[in-house]
Amino acid sequence: MPASSLPNEAIISADAALALMQLAHAAVERWLESGRLTIDPACPFPELEKMAGIFVTLRKGSKLRGCVGQVIPQEPMFRLVQELAVASASRDSRFPPLDRTEWPGIQMEISVLSPPRRMESMEALELGRHGIMIKKNERTGVFLPDVATEAGWSKEEFVRHCAEDKAGMDYRDIKNAEMYLFHVQKIPE
Repeated sequence: MPASSLPNEAIISADAALALMQLAHAAVERWLESGRLTIDPACPFPELEKMAGIFVTLRKGSKLRGCVGQVIPQEPMFRLVQELAVASASRDSRFPPLDRTEWPGIQMEISVLSPPRRMESMEALELGRHGIMIKKNERTGVFLPDVATEAGWSKEEFVRHCAEDKAGMDYRDIKNAEMYLFHVQKIPE
């Protein structure tokens, strides 16, 4: 099966995924109303008390409008998704904060990440299925799986762009970096 047609790999149940989206939406709406991050402390599903990496992506039509995430979480999913949804709307340095008038035209997608595992060789990387994290000293770069397929990159281009564009390292230093793979469960709006 081609990588682009791999099924969405479930990390959490469909009901928990729906609850995660509802939490993210409500957090952005509260932020738009008050200008402050307000976390709903109630966890709607026990499985959302687990820790998992999450990215929240906002799009306006087909254009990116914000994307913030954590590969290595520091808190449970139900709290993290609320923080990241607001961060995507307000603190992605590539964009100005989201305006209340834009909100109705924004589509949100949540990516729940599997635990990262060490990439031993380039052969282990499956474009369209795996995201990548590259670390060297304090520098870290992360790309979700869709980045490679949307850009039409080869494996080498995917790794090079992550190293250079996201981690800010010289691609020649990649042999001294740690590389990790993960897959995602995409939760579209």
